[in-house]
Amino acid sequence: MPPGQITSESNFAHDNLVIKWTAPENTHVTKYEVTIDGTTKETSNKSSSISFGVTSLVPGKYYDVEIVTVSGTGEVKKSSPYN
Repeated sequence: MPPGQITSESNFAHDNLVIKWTAPENTHVTKYEVTIDGTTKETSNKSSSISFGVTSLVPGKYYDVEIVTVSGTGEVKKSSPYN
């Protein structure tokens, strides 16, 4: 199952971006892959938040954010993305 909505606990600043989202229910989560405008980071565990230290965020600009749930280590299964 894909992750849920990005929550209001997220923090958006010009030099740092912390994204928090709702974890999917009844789904085994190994980690998440979060992509912002083509740059992908993975959570180190099943934590439903991630921090991007970036210096080039532009206030008022819209960014594409995609979060994918990853389950398993041998045969990896990925959810459809939450955009």
